[in-house]
Amino acid sequence: MENTEPASAQVPGAELRARVGLLLPSELAALLGVEVRTLASWRGRKVGPDYVASEGGARIYYRLQDVEAWLEMQVVPTDRAA
Repeated sequence: MENTEPASAQVPGAELRARVGLLLPSELAALLGVEVRTLASWRGRKVGPDYVASEGGARIYYRLQDVEAWLEMQVVPTDRAA
């Protein structure tokens, strides 16, 4: 029998995380079009969006508000008068 649930519904806690605005690294990677390992590299270099780490860093989450703020900082103004 084929599973017809959306992929996000299959991830434990997905509905609750969505309600409070938390993204898993895999979700953010898909959204940004980068690899999960790129996010890990950014965390190690202290660049990219702010993140939440559980004690010991076993779990990593990205708050939607932090991702949105980081994206705003990435905007490169163009010369619209030209």
